[in-house]
Amino acid sequence: MNKTTTSLTLIITLAACLTAEAGNTGFLEVSSVTRGHSYDLDITQDGTRYHIDEQYRSGWKLAGGWSFAPEWTLIADYSKHDTNNAIGIILTTLSRVQAPILYVSQRASIGIEKQWSLTHNVWLDTTIRYQRTEQGVGDFFIESGGFAFGLDKVERDSGVAAEIALRKVSGNWEFELLAGYDPHAGFELSASDINVKSSGYGGASAAYHIGDHFKLGVEATSGKVKDLAFTVGVMF
Repeated sequence: MNKTTTSLTLIITLAACLTAEAGNTGFLEVSSVTRGHSYDLDITQDGTRYHIDEQYRSGWKLAGGWSFAPEWTLIADYSKHDTNNAIGIILTTLSRVQAPILYVSQRASIGIEKQWSLTHNVWLDTTIRYQRTEQGVGDFFIESGGFAFGLDKVERDSGVAAEIALRKVSGNWEFELLAGYDPHAGFELSASDINVKSSGYGGASAAYHIGDHFKLGVEATSGKVKDLAFTVGVMF
């Protein structure tokens, strides 16, 4: 993901420069993200079924945008949810077995957003983006009695995602209801492989604007993965 990260940084820097020169508007946001992911491991051995309980992972996201024309915004973001010392809880019919898991999830995307004015304070925002995703598990191994299972695999893929959001502004507050489609929302573990999954999702967000240049926000989305994000943003 190094090349993608470099490209994203250059895009955001260029957007900031163009904004300063052309008098257009832009934004930069950083978010702390808590993610709930279901691995969907389902293996049966000698009549005993093993699957991984859903665990929550911390992560972060950096996003930037530049309004290059009225009601049009170029957007880019990068997110990372690696957890090197996560503990997966392997559930069986008789016991709970702890196993260390390296959970990998990184993504970079670039897209375009169109804002449609419905009333003086209500908008419909439509977004389409191209994204590169790297996700999976590494160094994952469990042993329980006579049963042993290991997997070390990370998938890299790309695709087009889409989102639609109904946004309302009320004073310093901004509220959104959103829905979208993610072609690489998460993954499932089988006995020997990782299967990348697509998913629709829905969510809501609220943000409070401090003056003309800062905002604080919270967003919750749910689909194949469940994310709760707390955001600090600056507008320029």
